[in-house]
Amino acid sequence: MCYYNRVNFPEIADIGAGEVVELNDDALSSALLKLLSLSPEERQEMGEQGEKFVLKNYTWDIAAHRMLTVYCCILDIPGTLLLTGC
Repeated sequence: MCYYNRVNFPEIADIGAGEVVELNDDALSSALLKLLSLSPEERQEMGEQGEKFVLKNYTWDIAAHRMLTVYCCILDIPGTLLLTGC
């Protein structure tokens, strides 16, 4: 996957699941050519790394937990189980 640097997903490149490129045609073209030159095994590995990242960081359970944490912090509810960050 290619993400323009405006999306702010540097983790994608850090974990080997894609490329982060500057916001211009040449950079995007170069990144796409690089990705297209990868072997099927390398593309499979990139996909698996991306899937692991999403399952670790962006499931509905995780989103709900984060929102609950925010609400508890806003409402100043102390001692809420498993919530951190306040």
